[in-house]
Amino acid sequence: MLPYEVTFVAKEETAIRGGRLSEMGPDELKDRIDGQSAWILLPYLHLKRAGCNVSISSELKPGGICVLAPYKFMMREMMTDCFTVGCRMDWGRPVLCDMTIVQNEANVEGLSDVFIPHWPQPGLIPRESGRGGRIETLAFKGRAFNLHEPFRSPEFRAALEGLGVRLALDFNDETRAHGWHDYSEADLVLAVRDLTKQDALIKPASKLVNARIAGTPAILGPEPAFRDLRRSDLDYFEVRTPEDVLAAVRRLK
Repeated sequence: MLPYEVTFVAKEETAIRGGRLSEMGPDELKDRIDGQSAWILLPYLHLKRAGCNVSISSELKPGGICVLAPYKFMMREMMTDCFTVGCRMDWGRPVLCDMTIVQNEANVEGLSDVFIPHWPQPGLIPRESGRGGRIETLAFKGRAFNLHEPFRSPEFRAALEGLGVRLALDFNDETRAHGWHDYSEADLVLAVRDLTKQDALIKPASKLVNARIAGTPAILGPEPAFRDLRRSDLDYFEVRTPEDVLAAVRRLK
């Protein structure tokens, strides 16, 4: 049991799910890709399943600890009679929260900032062991526009096909993932985003962590969160250009 009452504040979610949220299992969120699902709903479900005395609400509760997604709340909605823990996610630092949880160690800017890696992709299906050393599918698990444009070009696809590799973009729309949890046929994972240096500093290492759990080699862009977990050149391939990717594929083959 936790020594203090902890409420996860999921704005709008409890009404949408008709009160069923507390009965759900974490894997039921496998198709959700928004920050509130990753940082509010998923931790709540894991802690609830573990027997912790946590609750879920669509509003802040006075007198206890409230864990929330700050971008969901306007200034007038914030309370002074509860301890607020804001999950920064991919956003700017929330100045109205008593404590901030960050997903990248580069964002620990003061004593009230705490780095906590978020949960891996719920419902993750690992790569099929029967595929062995086969390299036929290079998968990108993310929104299509976040894959840097040179890696979406017809020229890059054609070069991959010349090596016997297909580029698979597992993407549906802005709010729901499509197959992000399914690595069963993913022989390699690609993640090279078009980011500014500042944007890269707030991104988590999720794509590397998920790939490791799935048993799929990763080909990744030069992001700080990935480098923080790197212990050797064999952990993943760091690339900047399509030519780097092709060279990594050739080396693996």
